[in-house]
Amino acid sequence: MILNNNLIKTKSINYNKVSYATFEYGLNTDYDENLTPIKYSRNTYNFNFSSGSLKTGLGIEPLKIYINPRLNDEEREFRMPDSDVLGIWMLKDKFGNIENFYNILAIYCSDKYVKYAIMYANTVGFAETGLKCQTLPNVSNYFLNGKNVLIFTSSEDPMYIFAADFNDIQIIYDAPNITNMCVHSERLFATVELENDVRNEVWFSDDLDPTNWNVSSTEAGFIKMVDERGSLNTVISFNNYIYIFRDYGITRLTAYGEQSEFNLSHIYLTSSKIISKTVTVCGDRIMFATKDEIFAFDGLNVSSVNLKIKNMLNVNDNSVGAFHNGKYYLATKLNFNDDEKIGCENEENFINNALLEYDIKTGNIEILRGVDICNLNAINDEFVSKLAICIKRDGKYVLGQLTHSGTVFGEPTTKMWKSPLSDFGYPNLTKIVKEVYVKTSADFELIIETEKSVKSIPVKAKKGVTKIKTFVKGELIALSFKSDKAEIQISDPQVVVGLC
Repeated sequence: MILNNNLIKTKSINYNKVSYATFEYGLNTDYDENLTPIKYSRNTYNFNFSSGSLKTGLGIEPLKIYINPRLNDEEREFRMPDSDVLGIWMLKDKFGNIENFYNILAIYCSDKYVKYAIMYANTVGFAETGLKCQTLPNVSNYFLNGKNVLIFTSSEDPMYIFAADFNDIQIIYDAPNITNMCVHSERLFATVELENDVRNEVWFSDDLDPTNWNVSSTEAGFIKMVDERGSLNTVISFNNYIYIFRDYGITRLTAYGEQSEFNLSHIYLTSSKIISKTVTVCGDRIMFATKDEIFAFDGLNVSSVNLKIKNMLNVNDNSVGAFHNGKYYLATKLNFNDDEKIGCENEENFINNALLEYDIKTGNIEILRGVDICNLNAINDEFVSKLAICIKRDGKYVLGQLTHSGTVFGEPTTKMWKSPLSDFGYPNLTKIVKEVYVKTSADFELIIETEKSVKSIPVKAKKGVTKIKTFVKGELIALSFKSDKAEIQISDPQVVVGLC
């Protein structure tokens, strides 16, 4: 049989090997996908990408503490109480000399009781204090009458003052209904809740005495504010001033010496509500968030922090911020705009689903997805530096601590990096992705998406470069790297692609 050569001729396709992406640029969901360069991801979580490769990301493990930090002994896990843990604070104290030094951890639980534990002791459980608060209290350290104390307040309870051993409890019944407070120039400054949930006054205690709230020209007092900035929610002592964060703005209070010399100035007004529990002092700035934006405030100017994930943010009253190790942490709800359910998203009624880490110095971000966190607090002293976390596990809020293990209580997180759909600079031409080359330290799943289809390829790790045969055709191409391994590093992806 003689074949007609014209019938078996095929179109010649030239294939080129191109570097697909470095990962250091991170997320960008603010631009239209058709305009987003490949170097940005459209959806990334549970990976660290700060070095240009995809690496093991954030994690959480049970809160642990040394029994004797001077001996650098093994850390032990705290035993959890039967009720949910909704808040945690630390009281620093010293007895005699450094050899008799210890600190106190205080927690607030869903049974409405405050409990405490002595750090660096033989016990790792929480003891009862007898203190019952109707709502999550505000807590502040204060040096009173020669002792370090914790001050507990809430809008539904009197003021409680505890010494380090929790045996000496003072109750201040005539204190206002404090919703937030800070120490400044030896006075306690506070936002308060009046009748009908009105919050338009900032109160201050007597000089050197947070127990004296007798209003007079020489003792305690208050300042009323009624303007378009709305309710007074948070007070911060920062750069020698008091900053009052309100629903829609910031007011500065100059407060030195005699109260007759106090002075107010309104310095910021916004149309977006400031979420009060996100307001956090972060070194030389204060970070805070509105529903869909994060801001930095230096005492004079407010500037938006461009994280390129504005349309992912769903910050609400359940969101909470903290500062630790040069990074601002925001436990909040993020819209990942996919059909996946990760971690806590498989459960009903989760309040938050992500922990956002923002590096103040570098601007890098990292996202831990699938964690329902209701509170955060940094624990720092001479021996430890931890971010303590109140996280829901098996239907109950327990104490955890931040890690970089890529696991949550021992379970590896699901990690994802997804590129935008791209035409490789050749619109209206069909691309054939023939092969993908990548370096990886652990198994992962390569997902190749076109405008019409999705192909998933399991990839086994090996030394050197891994070659993956793909043979995927489409006008638009997107690559995703997905892993359920705790520890992993993926780098230098290269694509062999042809045009036809």
